[in-house]
Amino acid sequence: MDIMKIGVIGCGGFAQMHHRVIRDLEAEGGCRLVWTCDPDAAVRDAAAAKFGFAERGVAVGTDYREMLERFAPAGLDIVTIPTPVPLHAAMHRACVERGVAAYLEKPPTLDLAELREMLVVEAGARKATQVGFNFIGQAARRRLKERLLAGEFGRLRRVTFRGIWPRSTAYFLRSNWAGRREMNGRLVLDSCLTNAMAHFVHNLLFWCGTDGLDSWARAGKIRCRMERAHDIETADTVFLLAESAAGVEIRIAMTHAVAGEQEDEEQVECDRAVITYRETAPPGLAHRFTVAPADGGPVEDLPTEADIFLENLRHYVEYVRGGQPRPRTLLADCAPFVEFCNAAFAAAGPATVIPRMSQLISPIPDGTPGELREIPGIRDACRRLVETGRFPAR
Repeated sequence: MDIMKIGVIGCGGFAQMHHRVIRDLEAEGGCRLVWTCDPDAAVRDAAAAKFGFAERGVAVGTDYREMLERFAPAGLDIVTIPTPVPLHAAMHRACVERGVAAYLEKPPTLDLAELREMLVVEAGARKATQVGFNFIGQAARRRLKERLLAGEFGRLRRVTFRGIWPRSTAYFLRSNWAGRREMNGRLVLDSCLTNAMAHFVHNLLFWCGTDGLDSWARAGKIRCRMERAHDIETADTVFLLAESAAGVEIRIAMTHAVAGEQEDEEQVECDRAVITYRETAPPGLAHRFTVAPADGGPVEDLPTEADIFLENLRHYVEYVRGGQPRPRTLLADCAPFVEFCNAAFAAAGPATVIPRMSQLISPIPDGTPGELREIPGIRDACRRLVETGRFPAR
């Protein structure tokens, strides 16, 4: 078996997840991390100690372009790009132009014009890029969509997502682009809709896609309300009602302006069954689907992969090696998602500021730095929109 040679751009933040997973895949014998880079010396040193770069023979640098120039001619196979969204396009181009396959973190961009430019670059790629929308690779999700397309559950009527993800003030200070609408003349649109819970928006469009298993629906009309209790440019709370181009209703309610336990629930409502997806442990660790027949028959319980990011990256390594027909999510597959998010921002306009209705909760119970800012009644408001299609009365 060919050992795939991998580079990773970045050593901090979500890049640490990439380093963990690649170390696990390396232990299986299918790939090897040959280099990584980060402009911050302290971040590089911490990651080197944590992941044993020296012991594993990993070259460490400061600039991804220098590392690509050094390693691409020697047969570099894959570069993963877990970096800030505004940097994705340039890094993707640098990999493609050197003939190296790219695993690009989600979202690829929130700028439609930039996505079109990236697709032009992608047309010359030796191997197609995979975008890290990890849930699409879940075996149970894919089998359920096959059953949905085959008509087993009847007509698809509605898809919904309710996400309650507490995030402290520190979360919005994690980088200079967090919560920004634009930066240095570039569109960013960082928000709960487009970043932390972007996976679930992409998932809903996947359920609505009717042109085969690997298809995503484009949305028609969208009504959206965005709110913010934090001091950001975009939104920490989103209420959204839409329809797919085929007339499937889409309901989304999500917030970071909340304290307490995280909750998320994704549902697919059909004439003859309701499919529900919930995480039953910390995100990314344990997931399961249930299928409840409308006639009251036995409920199916379908657990799925324990580590969806590991499975997604493993699939891409196998694709580059030649053992899989395509990546799970192509760059082109992200066009409906980017269009949907742009339409949501256009429909909502500036986010409504709710300083007087929110309350600060400090210190955070789990010891996380910063404070939690909560919109009173937000859990009920999110549940009400998903269940009834009614926006909050404020």
